Amino acid sequence: MERIGHGSIRFYKRQGDLEVHISDKLPGVGPIKLRVLKGLLLEEAKTAFIENIESEEEERKVYYAEFRRPGKDAE
Repeated sequence: MERIGHGSIRFYKRQGDLEVHISDKLPGVGPIKLRVLKGLLLEEAKTAFIENIESEEEERKVYYAEFRRPGKDAE
């Protein structure tokens, strides 16, 4: 499967866990900053992500959404 983003948010339905995965190393970001960053990303996206899951008709074991850095022209 080809990745289109720099990371993803995954919801494991059986465990009820939400996790943020960042696939690329980030320059200047160590393990503590990475944990904080993942927490901030999850906090920002959690509500919309859960709403999308609840509106889906298809039942899955794992739900995920990929994200990437905004383009240089994005606000």
